[in-house]
Amino acid sequence: MIESHWTLGATWTLENKSELELLVHVCAVGHRQRRELDPPAFGGGNINLKMGEMSLGVAYGWKF
Repeated sequence: MIESHWTLGATWTLENKSELELLVHVCAVGHRQRRELDPPAFGGGNINLKMGEMSLGVAYGWKF
Protein backbone atom coordinates (compact mmCIF):
# COMPACT_ATOMS: atom_id res chain seq x y z
CA MET A 1 0.00 0.00 0.00
CA ILE A 2 2.81 2.46 0.72
CA GLU A 3 3.99 4.11 -2.47
CA SER A 4 6.69 6.56 -1.32
CA HIS A 5 9.28 6.82 1.44
CA TRP A 6 10.96 10.05 2.56
CA THR A 7 13.98 10.30 4.84
CA LEU A 8 15.59 13.45 6.19
CA GLY A 9 18.66 13.53 8.41
CA ALA A 10 21.25 15.95 9.76
CA THR A 11 24.48 15.72 11.76
CA TRP A 12 25.98 18.49 13.89
CA THR A 13 29.61 18.39 15.04
CA LEU A 14 29.94 19.84 18.54
CA GLU A 15 32.94 21.53 20.13
CA ASN A 16 33.93 18.66 22.44
CA LYS A 17 34.63 16.18 19.57
CA SER A 18 31.09 14.85 19.70
CA GLU A 19 28.25 14.64 17.19
CA LEU A 20 24.50 14.92 17.39
CA GLU A 21 22.37 13.26 14.70
CA LEU A 22 18.68 13.61 13.93
CA LEU A 23 16.71 11.42 11.51
CA VAL A 24 13.09 11.59 10.43
CA HIS A 25 11.72 8.77 8.28
CA VAL A 26 8.23 9.11 6.86
CA CYS A 27 6.59 6.41 4.80
CA ALA A 28 3.04 7.60 4.89
CA VAL A 29 2.42 8.37 1.27
CA GLY A 30 0.05 5.61 0.40
CA HIS A 31 -3.46 5.42 -0.87
CA ARG A 32 -6.71 4.00 0.32
CA GLN A 33 -7.65 0.54 -0.87
CA ARG A 34 -10.95 -1.24 -0.73
CA ARG A 35 -10.67 -5.01 -0.37
CA GLU A 36 -13.17 -7.81 -0.36
CA LEU A 37 -12.58 -10.39 2.34
CA ASP A 38 -13.99 -13.89 2.53
CA PRO A 39 -17.64 -14.28 1.54
CA PRO A 40 -20.06 -12.80 4.11
CA ALA A 41 -21.30 -16.30 4.98
CA PHE A 42 -17.84 -16.97 6.45
CA GLY A 43 -17.68 -13.68 8.37
CA GLY A 44 -16.09 -11.65 5.57
CA GLY A 45 -17.23 -8.56 3.76
CA ASN A 46 -15.57 -5.37 2.52
CA ILE A 47 -12.86 -3.41 4.27
CA ASN A 48 -11.20 -0.04 3.62
CA LEU A 49 -7.45 0.06 4.28
CA LYS A 50 -5.11 3.00 4.80
CA MET A 51 -1.57 2.81 6.20
CA GLY A 52 1.05 5.31 7.31
CA GLU A 53 4.25 5.24 9.35
CA MET A 54 6.70 7.74 10.82
CA SER A 55 9.86 7.27 12.87
CA LEU A 56 12.23 9.67 14.60
CA GLY A 57 15.80 8.88 15.55
CA VAL A 58 18.30 10.79 17.69
CA ALA A 59 21.91 9.72 18.19
CA TYR A 60 24.85 11.13 20.14
CA GLY A 61 28.42 10.06 19.58
CA TRP A 62 31.88 11.15 20.65
CA LYS A 63 35.39 10.54 19.38
CA PHE A 64 38.13 9.46 21.75
